Amino acid sequence: MAVSILETDALKILSSTVGRFERSAEDNDSRLAEEYSTPESAVNAPFVVALVAVSLQAFCTGSIINKQWVVTAAHCVVKRTNRNMKVIAGADHVSQFGNNDSIYQHRFPSKIKIHREHSYQGESFHDIALIRVDRPFVFNSRVAKVRLWAKEWPVSFYRFGTLSCNAFGWGTLDGKTPSTLLRTANIRARHGRLSCPCFQSDYRLICSGGSGSSGVVCPGDSGGPLICRKYLAGITRSFYSAECKKLDGPHQCSISSIVDTWTYVCPFLGFINKHVPGVSRRPANCKSPRSYNVPTPLLAYVIMASTTDIINATPSLRLGIKI
Repeated sequence: MAVSILETDALKILSSTVGRFERSAEDNDSRLAEEYSTPESAVNAPFVVALVAVSLQAFCTGSIINKQWVVTAAHCVVKRTNRNMKVIAGADHVSQFGNNDSIYQHRFPSKIKIHREHSYQGESFHDIALIRVDRPFVFNSRVAKVRLWAKEWPVSFYRFGTLSCNAFGWGTLDGKTPSTLLRTANIRARHGRLSCPCFQSDYRLICSGGSGSSGVVCPGDSGGPLICRKYLAGITRSFYSAECKKLDGPHQCSISSIVDTWTYVCPFLGFINKHVPGVSRRPANCKSPRSYNVPTPLLAYVIMASTTDIINATPSLRLGIKI
């Protein structure tokens, strides 16, 4: 159902107001940098793989979706060939990259499938790729597949849906210091109308962060999994300034007011199914259901209540909103 201009404006104000409150709570634990994340064992995240160069330096992250296929970001592999990279499973410390056995499993790509609509220059909303490995993974306690998110994203009563999720990656700690460990961080992931400050209506994205927030994504985390309710919901994509400028410099992930984005897996299940047998099929709808057509007086009441609660909870916060 359509909403009036006034209701749309009220929704935007409400999204911004409550979003600020949420972000103030998540600022201290949302980055994959050392002080905001924790080391993760491969036993707890057996689906995570490191994409490494011949020097055994991790340049991206990926996820196992069956015994011969890994999903990652397209921009991770556009300049890679089958023999100038490896996929390493079962590791949670870089010292294990040199081992190649049934526990720490090295594989070369035999095929790389990049989404045909991926843009090699500029902004891409199809940043997803599949890697077929030359030999099947041997599943054990440290190496296993992850299930794919194949359902609608839940939605709040008055706006986009927010879930508590976990991001995983082999990325740098501050944009420049290589991590020696697989790391994870808990974040509040948003999808749906008004969920992404820089891309208000794109259904192919999941976002986190924003004004005043530290970012999650650093170089090396790209392609890594965003796990929500034990399913692979997102693939680490890129990060932006509060002014919506795409950031890709080595030190820029450590600045404040970062918007992080993930490629939402559900809309790309058709692409995945084309190449990988037996994975989840795309549902009739992946989008977060449309918000209820809330009457303007009720929206105004919710905004006023939310604003009062936020100011009472955070005395230093002055929103200056007039209803």
